[in-house]
Amino acid sequence: MDVVAVILSFFISIYFGLGIIFYILASRAYSYRGIRLKKYPFAGYLTVVIFQGAVTFWLVYHGSHEPQTLNVPITGMLASSLLIGGFYPLTQVYQHEADAKDGVKSISSWLGYRGTFLFTAIIYAIAFIVLAFHFLSNWNGINFLCWQPACCLFSYILWYGHESVERCICRQFYQYHANEPAGIYMR
Repeated sequence: MDVVAVILSFFISIYFGLGIIFYILASRAYSYRGIRLKKYPFAGYLTVVIFQGAVTFWLVYHGSHEPQTLNVPITGMLASSLLIGGFYPLTQVYQHEADAKDGVKSISSWLGYRGTFLFTAIIYAIAFIVLAFHFLSNWNGINFLCWQPACCLFSYILWYGHESVERCICRQFYQYHANEPAGIYMR
């Protein structure tokens, strides 16, 4: 499948084809057991953010414009990276224990449960500022205003998710340790 994707991508342009090759190589380096960038919190995180964010935005922008332009807006690439960079750690929250058993130290396990939600909120706030700049600097204010309800809704979902995870973790902790002496966690 990768070979077919690479061959077809060169029909769009040589730059698109090269971008697809680099994307596939980064994806393999992230997951392949021999390299496994996933087990390094910062290298794995940056690989995902750069390739699923900026590179993907660049490929779509370049490939969808006729003629294929190399002049891709940096703010769009940055916003895409920030949006994926904010969301990606949330996808790892549920697998901290499984990752630890597999020798993987994800960005989410490094940040912890609370830190992951706080990190996501901060990165998304920065992303929304970059999006505002992008839309307003291109005289596209109406598009930015159309995004606002979605941003507010996502902020609420993020808050609600944090509260739900917090309650679930506390409940699991107290159920698991219910028969132990109370002072054991005070040390």
